[in-house]
Amino acid sequence: MTKKALRALAEALAQEFGLTLVDTPSPHRMGLRDHTGTLWLSCRKGQTDIALGGKPLAQAMTPYMTRLTGRPADGDKSGNGRPYWRVSDVGFIRAAVCQYTETQRI
Repeated sequence: MTKKALRALAEALAQEFGLTLVDTPSPHRMGLRDHTGTLWLSCRKGQTDIALGGKPLAQAMTPYMTRLTGRPADGDKSGNGRPYWRVSDVGFIRAAVCQYTETQRI
């Protein structure tokens, strides 16, 4: 996915789910935020990394993301407990955002 396409998707999902779009100095990285934690999206080699920011969010969503993608996290974005999954299907991004909004209501 291109940076432009990811940005458009993130804006649409933020509006659809009532989330705050978080900009960063890096144009290929953005976040979606609600009450606790941030769901980070970034472009990598035509794919999208979905990273879970914040320990409570990582603990709550890691089992779901593992089931969704069929594999454990591809790594840790910052070495401090921010797991990420690299995906190429927009459906994974939408599903992760939907689960994120459900997780925030718990």
